[in-house]
Amino acid sequence: MKNVLVPISVRLDNFTEDSITVALLAFNDQVRFYDFSLEKLKIARSILDDNSMVYLEGALKSLKNSFVEESKKKELTFTDNLFSEKYIDYLSKYSRGLIRIGEPKGFAMELNETSFHKAFRSFVGADLGKMSPKADASLRSNMKEVLKNEAFKKVDVLYSVKPSLISGIYAAHKVDFIGVNGSPYAGLAVDFTKDEAEVDKIILTFRSIANGIKEKAKAIGMNEGKYEVYFNDPESSENKKLLDMVRKDRLKGFEMVEFGKVNTVIRNLEKGNYIKFSESKLAVSK
Repeated sequence: MKNVLVPISVRLDNFTEDSITVALLAFNDQVRFYDFSLEKLKIARSILDDNSMVYLEGALKSLKNSFVEESKKKELTFTDNLFSEKYIDYLSKYSRGLIRIGEPKGFAMELNETSFHKAFRSFVGADLGKMSPKADASLRSNMKEVLKNEAFKKVDVLYSVKPSLISGIYAAHKVDFIGVNGSPYAGLAVDFTKDEAEVDKIILTFRSIANGIKEKAKAIGMNEGKYEVYFNDPESSENKKLLDMVRKDRLKGFEMVEFGKVNTVIRNLEKGNYIKFSESKLAVSK
């Protein structure tokens, strides 16, 4: 009995063909399994526009309904004409658009619910179906996926700001991106599920960086610029209080943006004539 795995991915960028695997289909001549990851959809949501996400979520649910009978959950006995012309046309249609149907791969293990779960974690890189309890802890990896977008080629990514460049810091610290379009624009994703003291230190450091760049920008006749922190939902009551305090602080010197709305950064970069911070006057040491 031949087992087949079919990874299903989402195209994130029309130009670079960047994609992430979000779902997996597995079948043989007796059973089939299919599911998609909400964790991976969260990454896609931070990059794709709202219309694309509505289409994507509907299509993935439609695929689930097509592959698996609701009454039998993940398992279904095959009919003789499963891969009829209708199904092939259906798969081909999605494979040319936002959703890509991957090349079928052999699977040597016995195909059952347990082995499908293992294969799903291996191919998709996440737990199937639901959001895992630690999904928000992957904020940093999610941000790194966002930074692969073509728009970030205009600016410096994961740039190390050194004490020799600005006042207010005593060691080098990285920001997720920084560029200049008449004035500086920098951003950093901060995981609010981490330890409260650790989050506080990261926030205070970014504030020092923002203030230091503002001072330098004003000294050479530029506007202060724009600085953003991208945050996720905290889990502990302490971190929720911390987030509330930061959001209410009118003197913090940067804007707070929900990580789910980080695609606004991409639109800002696409619309502006940005250059890399490292190629600007601001990159000259003090």
